[in-house]
Amino acid sequence: MRLSLSNSDTRTEGQIWEHYELEKALASQLKNASSSERRVLYTQLYDELFSKLPHHPQFQRKSDPSASATEIERKFNLVKRYLKPDTTFVEVGSGDCYFSFHVAGFVRKVIAVDVSPNITHSQTSLPPNFELRISDGCSVPVPDNSATVVYSNQLMEHLHPEDALAQLGGSAASLL
Repeated sequence: MRLSLSNSDTRTEGQIWEHYELEKALASQLKNASSSERRVLYTQLYDELFSKLPHHPQFQRKSDPSASATEIERKFNLVKRYLKPDTTFVEVGSGDCYFSFHVAGFVRKVIAVDVSPNITHSQTSLPPNFELRISDGCSVPVPDNSATVVYSNQLMEHLHPEDALAQLGGSAASLL
């Protein structure tokens, strides 16, 4: 049986259930970890997620250019009015970085921030104005007042509540 969460999601019901159960287990580990444990746990857990779920939606989009283009265009329509040639754009929780790669064609600099470098490994050519920064999940490794536009999508629900507040109250909040 196919259960579709979107037109581009071709996973079976079993694969979606497997994804849900794994995310739930990872979230439980984060919820029960101390602040110092979480500083290394985010990268470990999301590397585990991507290695155990070859059918993860981010991998699906990589293999389906049409789905990827649709998702990029949807996001781009939200931010394009804020982008100028001299913009420094930061995407927090960039995942596969395809959106950041697209935005790089319209701005001076793009900084993609994520906890796992594994999802971007298959990318062979990076835009010259692109930089990937690996976060510990507890902070946003971007200096205060160094970005013009900060964007994030589908990130907060993956963070421990204390880390979400720290990200919003720290550097990220001063950039908004």
